[in-house]
Amino acid sequence: MAIFRTNIHSEALGMQTQLVVYLPHDEPGKRALGKPSSLILLHGLMGNAESWTRRTNLEKIAETYHVAIFMPEAARSFYHNVNPGLNYFTYIAKELPQYITNTFQVKSGRENMMIAGLSMGGYGAIRSMLLESSTFSKVGAFSGMYHMENYLNRYKSDTTQETIRRARSDLQAIFGKNFESVECGNLHRIFSDYENKSNLPKLYLSCGIEDMLLPESREFHQILLQHDFPHIYEELEGNHEWNFWANSLSRMLKHFLG
Repeated sequence: MAIFRTNIHSEALGMQTQLVVYLPHDEPGKRALGKPSSLILLHGLMGNAESWTRRTNLEKIAETYHVAIFMPEAARSFYHNVNPGLNYFTYIAKELPQYITNTFQVKSGRENMMIAGLSMGGYGAIRSMLLESSTFSKVGAFSGMYHMENYLNRYKSDTTQETIRRARSDLQAIFGKNFESVECGNLHRIFSDYENKSNLPKLYLSCGIEDMLLPESREFHQILLQHDFPHIYEELEGNHEWNFWANSLSRMLKHFLG
């Protein structure tokens, strides 16, 4: 297993940015398996590029499923392009997949490129699926957020949780002081308006039955059912926590890769 903690220059961001990479085939006994497929794995609102490596058994997961894992840095951007000029969506959904293909010994093409994430990262993965469907073949969201206006309305009266207060400020930076552009964060609508849904990637969703974001997952699951969109949806024991997300990642890769 080769593990890289590096900084790369992003044209979309106009700066150096951290990237953590797990390559499972960089050992004599593993090379016979050939090049691995690729997974861009996204962090949550309070995380960074190191979060998955610090909090999960990611090395074992990468080896078990023979997948190269790439973990970018996205700050608290909700994987949007944030003014002035911090184009995190462009970097992660467009620039990074091309960088991976050009730089690393991995399988190329849409069929071998996956994206997944937890919480804010789940939102980012689904948004990437809908706006860059030709790039990814498989997508996963664990404890995801899917409809920003619903999220804001649900928690607008909650002044006790620091995480929610900070998230409101983050979303104001993205959608405007009065959230005038919040409709572009409505993944329900973007999915419903998507003309040829048969072209969308395979999809895995999960949420813990004790997670405060469970209503978000159930709502998006129902939207998918209404449109007869094939997907895997699981409600499992757990909360908004790392054991749940590591288990979900393993389950997703097992579903997709066997």
